[in-house]
Amino acid sequence: FVMLRFGPTARLLTIIVSLFNMSIFMLAEFTTIGGLFQDFVGSVNSPIIIVVGVLTTAYTAYGGLLVSIVTDQVQATFSLLILLIVTITVAATFRQDLPENFGELEELLGPNTSGYSAIFVMPLS
Repeated sequence: FVMLRFGPTARLLTIIVSLFNMSIFMLAEFTTIGGLFQDFVGSVNSPIIIVVGVLTTAYTAYGGLLVSIVTDQVQATFSLLILLIVTITVAATFRQDLPENFGELEELLGPNTSGYSAIFVMPLS
């Protein structure tokens, strides 16, 4: 579309911006995976980053966009399931009494403008 509408220069600029954006996204994703591996296993994070990168590239190259969409749907399903389990667990087991003299912050415990703003803004972001 960009090539037909705006010409080859705009197409090249769109490609460069898209590749830069995806590179930042993939770098953040691989860094997070490597950090989790390092925190939980206690090893260096570069091997797992390389393995995940190669496997992701291989199954996407083999299966194309459809495989990528399916794996994203599976990840979303498991993430929502874990979120539901954690929410139920916290709601059922978290009981903590507030201190007697909470001070000037006590009025912030109830409904207020900041809370309603957060409820509105967080899902939109």
